[in-house]
Amino acid sequence: MKILSKVKISGFIYEVSQVTNLCRDAGHQGESTNNDLTIKLEKSLAEPVKESTFIHELLEQFNDIYMIKLEHKQIYDLEQAFYSFIVDNPKVFEKVVKQ
Repeated sequence: MKILSKVKISGFIYEVSQVTNLCRDAGHQGESTNNDLTIKLEKSLAEPVKESTFIHELLEQFNDIYMIKLEHKQIYDLEQAFYSFIVDNPKVFEKVVKQ
């Protein structure tokens, strides 16, 4: 999975950054806010954990923007489900070129 420095969520462009000491200073692996359109990920995480955390933060923003009212446990469960699906089925997201 490629974690880009900018992603568009529901028409808004979020800055994605990988920062050091987020786990130590804030006590979590990632954080996101729609007030300043940012997603921060702990830089030192192993790549699979960082990717899963990225999905978690995307889900947090969908939950907030669309007022879905998912509980945090549900977001964790969906994070794992989506991450597993993406890793196990990478060709699903390949663009089909018709000739």
